[in-house]
Amino acid sequence: MPRRPGSRPHPRALLPTTPTVATVAEPTAPPAPGAGATDREVTDWRARQAQWKAEHDQWKQRLSEDMRTVKAQRSAQLRAQASAANAEAEARRVAYRAANPRVGAAVGWLAVGLALVAGALAAALWGPLTGLPGYALTAALAAATLVFGVTILIAGIARRRSGFLIFLGILLAALTVLAALLPTSPAVRLDASITAGSTLSATPAASANYLQAVGDTTIDLTKAVTASGTPVVNLAKGPGPTTVIVPADSTVRVEAATASTVTVTDPSGGEQVHRCDPEPFSGCSTDILVGPGGTPEAIVRVAQIDAVRIERVQK
Repeated sequence: MPRRPGSRPHPRALLPTTPTVATVAEPTAPPAPGAGATDREVTDWRARQAQWKAEHDQWKQRLSEDMRTVKAQRSAQLRAQASAANAEAEARRVAYRAANPRVGAAVGWLAVGLALVAGALAAALWGPLTGLPGYALTAALAAATLVFGVTILIAGIARRRSGFLIFLGILLAALTVLAALLPTSPAVRLDASITAGSTLSATPAASANYLQAVGDTTIDLTKAVTASGTPVVNLAKGPGPTTVIVPADSTVRVEAATASTVTVTDPSGGEQVHRCDPEPFSGCSTDILVGPGGTPEAIVRVAQIDAVRIERVQK
């Protein structure tokens, strides 16, 4: 079928044909004369031998030229095939980009702005809502990561490419993990054991932060209540009960964010059970003053799932 004027030929139509070599049979050397050959027969053989050598040299030269032609044609064929493959791959890339355009600059800048706003709000509200200082940066990074994740998800549903947003999301996710694992002050101890029955026992002598994945926790405030100022001890953990030991003659403020109860045990064995008070966006919280005085000598803030037990003991 003739090609329409102005149309481009298919890349495979540009490939050269399979090379052929027009070679002739190798000339055969004339047989040598026998032992009883005459001088004339020997002379004729020598003439035929000289003619054969000339023809054989021409045949070798023509064969060498044919082989070079074949190699050149095959090299051109391979280059044409590679060029055709590259053209087809580029056509597929162009078609993919046309079907999946990039996210517009307006959407990208909108995502960046929303991430900044979400990060600022998370950092500002983290302390008042959770009562756990020191993790505002982690909360801000996590909020910004969430914004980028939602934007990337929406872009994928809309068949839009968002390579740079994906890079920013991965970077923020890595920074979030790093910020969550790094201590927030020199007094922080990280207990990330997830072994069943793992325990954390601490006797802080000043303000301290503790993080525990799962298990039993015991915090002895004997030294903290005698420290200068009003030390603040923060504990964030997963499942597992927590016991806070308080000297009977000391006063401690307990702020617990837990879905369970806070039980205070007197030195005589009496118990007072405090139920959590539901609050918007922060679950349940309990804020009590434990001890004989009206001013706390230390503050304990606990965020966990299970029950908290405060034991007042004679020291």
